[in-house]
Amino acid sequence: MAITVAFEHPVILASPAVPTALQAKETVVAVLTDDNGGGAVTITHNMGISVADLAAGLPIVSIERMLAGSLVEEYIVTAKAANTIALNAVAGGGATASVRVTMRRPHSIGR
Repeated sequence: MAITVAFEHPVILASPAVPTALQAKETVVAVLTDDNGGGAVTITHNMGISVADLAAGLPIVSIERMLAGSLVEEYIVTAKAANTIALNAVAGGGATASVRVTMRRPHSIGR
């Protein structure tokens, strides 16, 4: 299985580096590319989400499909931790899959 993770925001110059806690702040965006039809993947966001915020469902995770008719039909968030999220890709049919995963922690002003 070959699921690769590339970070779009914050901009990381050396792949496969992950954002530091200082870089992560409120938003981390990663692009997942899957050329083998599904499986599990863990994304390190390094936001340092507290136990209380995890219990409240944070970080907010949005998944945007980037290729129509992709090999992977859907990604399911299976776990959230202080510095990571785990996803499971359910295989479908078609071409290589590519999705953008946005992880957000609401700013303290908006809480």
